[in-house]
Amino acid sequence: MTDSIFLLLAAVLGGILFLILLFAGYVALRIKAARMKKRLAVNTSSLRALRSKYGRVISEASKRYQPERAMPGAPVERHAKFFSEMDAIVDDYLRMTETERRALRYLLSHHDPVLRGYQYSVRSVLATTKERAWLQRGLAATSLEDCQSDFRDSIEALNGLLSAAERLGIDWRDDVAMAARLSDDTEPLGGGKGTPWKSTKAYLEGRTQRVS
Repeated sequence: MTDSIFLLLAAVLGGILFLILLFAGYVALRIKAARMKKRLAVNTSSLRALRSKYGRVISEASKRYQPERAMPGAPVERHAKFFSEMDAIVDDYLRMTETERRALRYLLSHHDPVLRGYQYSVRSVLATTKERAWLQRGLAATSLEDCQSDFRDSIEALNGLLSAAERLGIDWRDDVAMAARLSDDTEPLGGGKGTPWKSTKAYLEGRTQRVS
């Protein structure tokens, strides 16, 4: 009897493990398919040009910024140490054509940690300097990050940025609407179906209609 129960439990646990692995494989395939779809929509000449211009900067920023490591110093000095060259990329993004923006989003699609770190750093600099330009940079980074991993992480980073702006008395709706116009209108790599973040453009447009 004991052996039968043990075998039954082993079979049940094996079945559960199989379903978990099957689901994980399904998620991985969805992400891979979404990445391929976005890759096919990217203009290759624009991608090559942007990789040549920004590839080293992105690579160095990713090496310099380690999410698990504390970032010492005051917000402005800390940002300058880890992300100063990323500022130029984000500022350029605000002035690019749609073709270039699509290529840059794809170029950064493997760099979620550094983009997330940039968003949080910009929030601290905004709170310190009280300069609206940092809000716009943070929103541009939200557009660039394009919900690469978990929509809850993207929402948390955006909420923190907008809350910082509100504490300074900044009405952020026009800036969010600007970021929405620059953003992707397709399902993000992190998966938008069944979540509030069906696309970055749609989510940002929705945020202009509500406070939180």
